[in-house]
Formats: sequence, structure tokens, C-alpha cells
Amino acid sequence: MDARLGIARGYRILLAKEFVDLKRSGTVAKMFFSFVTPLIFLSFTAWFVRNGLRAPVGFNSVFYGGMVGFFGVLLYNWLNNVDAMDYYATLPVNVPTVIRTKLLAFLVLTTGISTAFVVGVSALNNDLRLLWLALPVMFVTSVYMVVMTAYLTGLRTNSFLFDPAVLAQFSVLAMLPDLGLTILSFTVDREPVYTVAGIALVLAVLAAATLVLYRGIEGKWGPHAFTE
Repeated sequence: MDARLGIARGYRILLAKEFVDLKRSGTVAKMFFSFVTPLIFLSFTAWFVRNGLRAPVGFNSVFYGGMVGFFGVLLYNWLNNVDAMDYYATLPVNVPTVIRTKLLAFLVLTTGISTAFVVGVSALNNDLRLLWLALPVMFVTSVYMVVMTAYLTGLRTNSFLFDPAVLAQFSVLAMLPDLGLTILSFTVDREPVYTVAGIALVLAVLAAATLVLYRGIEGKWGPHAFTE
């Protein structure tokens, strides 16, 4: 496993450990269903609104790409609950290193599934024409959401999201781009030029925010211990 993860450079040993822990704990199936189930429910709801109720709501590939990106954060929470963190204190690593390892594990676990879901839903809805826009939306929002969550909550996502201050920050940082992308996705057929420009602007802001938050993980969580 370690050799196959050589692309992760300095994180390959810890990353290999993450996947061994996932396999040993039997968490992979739970993670898969916790990620896929809300997406299936969302797809059914969108299908029912559009075909059952005949409501003129523009659920398209871009909309699904954004939703997949925002739901993906559920898996980061699972990664932090596979095993106790205290024993990391006996290893020559710090909290930011483990956080970044879990971010890499998140990308490895979700990128393929998320891409397959968006492509599959687009094909089922005969909406492959927007796939070129939906996939960047999915990828950027996925990375932004997980990095933002990691920055705010570190390795104890469940605990910190019960903190009203952290929850408020999380809600604002998650809902604003989600709302913006959702509204823009509904206008892509009416105003394609302006919509694509708007989506590109939102994605650029999210990418910049992701970089800032990722770099901030070291400063925020570096002084913390695994036993805190």
C-alpha cells in the first residue's frame, strides 16, 4: 500500500495507514452509503419536482455538481471518526500533518465517485452538454468544502460543529457559495454568457479561499496536541 501511494510524497505512510484503518474498521461501506444516499434522495426529489409536479425548475448538471461538492464534506467527518486520535501523540507527526493526510484521503475516496455520479446523472437527464461546466464546479466546491471544514474543526469535526461560533462560521462559508452556485445554475440556459462568467468568478473566489485556508491550517492547528 505504501509503495502504491508514492505520489503523495511525504504523506504516503500516513495515507497508507488511513486506508488500512478504513479497511480494518469496516467503515468504507458506511462512508459510501452516507455519501451516496443523500445524493440519490436529492436526485429523486429533483426528478419528482421536474417530472411529477411538472414544475419549471432548472435542475441541471451544474446544480448536481455543486450539490455533490457540498455533500462530500460528510466523508471528512467519517475520516475523523475511524479511530481515536490520542495515539498520534506517540508518533513524530503534528496535527496539521494528519489533517493534510486526511484531506488527501478524502480526495482519493471521493473524486472518482463524485465524477461518476455527476456524469451518470447528466447522462440520465440527457444533460451532457453542461458536463464541461459541472465537473469543475464539483471539484472546486468539494475541495473548498473539505479544506474549509478541516480549517474550522481540525480533527474533531463532530465536537467543534456543536460549538455555536464554529457552526455559524461553517454555515456562512458553506451556504453563501452554495446559494450563489445554485442560483447561477438555474440561469445557465437563459443567460449562458453571464452565468458562465458568474460561475467562473465564484469558483475563482473559492479556489483562492481554499488556498488561504489550507495554508492557515499549519498556523491554527500547529500549536494543538492530539490529546486536546
